[in-house]
Amino acid sequence: MITEPDWNGRSSNPNGIVNIGENTKIRELVIINKPTEHETYIGNNCYLMNRCFVGHDCRIGNNVQLNPGCSVAGFVTINDYSCIGMNASIHQHSKIGKCCLIGAGSFFKGETPSGITWGGVPAKPIKVNNIGIERSDLSNNEKELIIHNAKLFIDRFKTSSNI
Repeated sequence: MITEPDWNGRSSNPNGIVNIGENTKIRELVIINKPTEHETYIGNNCYLMNRCFVGHDCRIGNNVQLNPGCSVAGFVTINDYSCIGMNASIHQHSKIGKCCLIGAGSFFKGETPSGITWGGVPAKPIKVNNIGIERSDLSNNEKELIIHNAKLFIDRFKTSSNI
């Protein structure tokens, strides 16, 4: 169902569009908000499982999987090959890199580089999402770069958090 984002005090842009890419599967009880600004975009080959919510003005890349019950608030960007776990919540204006996994039941807020598995409330980086990276159609060079940068990010996070 494509709906108005009236719950946030803003009305949809009458000239805005909801753009859903080719081969994207949308299951029962999925709600997608119309944009308040320009476009709500869902890329190609995505899978939105039952009871997902996609807020206004979101930009969801290609080959993204949204698992049952997840909520993606307004103005969120989710890049290619990422997966949002069952009943996970993504805070508005968050940005999720390529090949990321946000674990089931997690609450994610902020920005993440590509290739990281996040979990918890609030979500914290757990490990490199090797399975998601390997399953992607990215070049071997891009996969290696994502893995390298993800490891650096996790090491810096652990050092700064004294985990």
